[in-house]
Amino acid sequence: MDRSEPNVVYGPLSPAAAGELRARSRFPFGETVERAREAIRAEGLWLVQEIDPQALAAREGHRILGARQLLCFHPRYLVRLLETDPAAVAGAPVKILLLELPDGGTLVLHPDPGFGGRPGLKDLAAELSASMARILGALGG
Repeated sequence: MDRSEPNVVYGPLSPAAAGELRARSRFPFGETVERAREAIRAEGLWLVQEIDPQALAAREGHRILGARQLLCFHPRYLVRLLETDPAAVAGAPVKILLLELPDGGTLVLHPDPGFGGRPGLKDLAAELSASMARILGALGG
């Protein structure tokens, strides 16, 4: 990956959305990615996909700072979603965004997948939220 200066100017970071979990990693970006993978495994979740927006942007000539989207889940949650509300599967897998910021820090963000707003899924939502909070806590300062 070309480590030259980004050609994309980053806008200001908005306040966290409702249900969104955020932390600033206490580690450099590359180490944050590795530690996030480890923290996902430690929670008993599967890393089902890793998306590299930095590489995708580069294919179109854009240079951005480090970015990863880690999609994680486990079949035990899929089964519970299907048994309770099959439409809720649209919120799976859950996502963790790792974003290198212009100030040198790394943002760790987990958007709310919306399971808690569905009847019968409040317990599952609380379990996943607690797992995500522990993952962010393992990375945050």
